[in-house]
Parts: sequence; structure tokens; C-alpha cells
Amino acid sequence: MSANSFLPALAVAAVAAFAAPPPASAAQWSAARPVERDTAREMACGPQAAARHPIGRVRIITGEAAGRSLFGPDDVVILNAGSSDGLAAGQEFFVRRALRDPFLEPARGRAAHVSIQTAGWVRLEQVGPAVSSARILHACDGITSGDYLEPFVLPVIPTPIARGHPDFSDPGRVLMGNERRHVGAAGALMVLNRGSNHDVRPGQRLTVFRPVVEGGPVELVAEATVITVSPATALVYIDSSRDAVYVGDSVAVHR
Repeated sequence: MSANSFLPALAVAAVAAFAAPPPASAAQWSAARPVERDTAREMACGPQAAARHPIGRVRIITGEAAGRSLFGPDDVVILNAGSSDGLAAGQEFFVRRALRDPFLEPARGRAAHVSIQTAGWVRLEQVGPAVSSARILHACDGITSGDYLEPFVLPVIPTPIARGHPDFSDPGRVLMGNERRHVGAAGALMVLNRGSNHDVRPGQRLTVFRPVVEGGPVELVAEATVITVSPATALVYIDSSRDAVYVGDSVAVHR
């Protein structure tokens, strides 16, 4: 190729290079391909509160590899129970631990609660008479030696109940957040100190509020939905918030 023919070709290539769109950034790819939230798994990882310290007879005692005490997805852990305790290969269990939470300490006549953190869930693989192995299917957090097991049931996303009207006359309160957090916002899972004993049901709407003056107006803080219930507490999802939701905030159940 002569110099006279090379220079025009180079000029055309340069123009084409400047005219070409820049490569998509990671942020653009993320915006173009949004990641879907696995709501059922998020709910399964949500916080719980218990009226008493769990017994937790079946526990993780070690890992398949010696010398480890912290485990994650696909790791194999060893349990202190087996077929003589009713375990069988293929069964699935939540992995949980009880935590000391200063926000749950009894005060002003309130009943004490125990903070329960869900660390993940496992499936039993090899089951002997007194010892078993289990593979970690999902980790909400690090799974450690000493964590205890409870039967696994993936939560069902509740159908919302008709909105109704908030009952400000008999409020509950926000009991705790996940992992001992004392504050939440839209998208957070928190625990309410009302449950099926108080006629609270999955799908029921809630209004989080703060009294301005006793018997007077209230400050509306957030809207929430009940996800799962136990006799004394409920796991709730914060749908939207005008302000941060704090442990101790009042909650009106829609009736």
C-alpha cells in the first residue's frame, strides 16, 4: 500500500473509532439487567424473637475439614446427632443462633425476649446413629460451630389483606431489627411484639408512628406488612418510610 492510499484509510479508521459508542460500564450493565430479589429467601433469613432461650439439641460441632469453625455455602459440617435422634438423609434444617441483644433486655415491666439470628440452612447427607454430616445450601451469614438446627420450611409470601384503618388505640412496638440493628428503613425486615395471640395475621398492613402529644396527633413514620407470625411476635417488612424506623417505635395494626 502506498503512502498516498494509507493516509486516507487511517483517517477513515480514526473517524470510525471516535464515532463508535463507548463500551458499556458495569453500572450500565447493572441497570440494563436488574437483579431480581429472592423475597422468600430474604424472609427465611429474617430476624426472630423468642420468649425463652432455645434448647437447640442438634448442633454443629465441627466441619469436614479439621481446624475450621466458620463455614459458608457448599461446606460440609458435622452434627452431634443422628438416626437415633430421628435424623435422616435428605432432611433440611435452618441453622440458627441466639444472640444477646441489649434492646431486648427487660425494662419498665416489659417481658424479656431472645434475639434469634438465622445463619442459613443445610441438607443432611450422611447420617450415622449419633453423628451426621450436612451440606450448607444457603448462608445468610457466617455459620459457626455451636449453631443449632431447626426444621426448615421456606416462608410463603403472604397475600396482602385489605388495608383497613390503623388502630392507634392499642399499638404494638418495633422489638428488634436483623443482626441486632436498632434502626431500619424501606426494604428492611424487623420484628413486632404482636403475633397470632393478638389476632395479627400474615399480609396484614401496619403503620409505624410516634406520638406527638399523649392522646393527640401522631407522626407517621412508615408503612409495613406482616410476613410471618408466631404466638407473640411477627416478622414485618417495611414497605415505605418517611424517616428511619427505630426499635421502640409504635405500630398500629390495620383492622
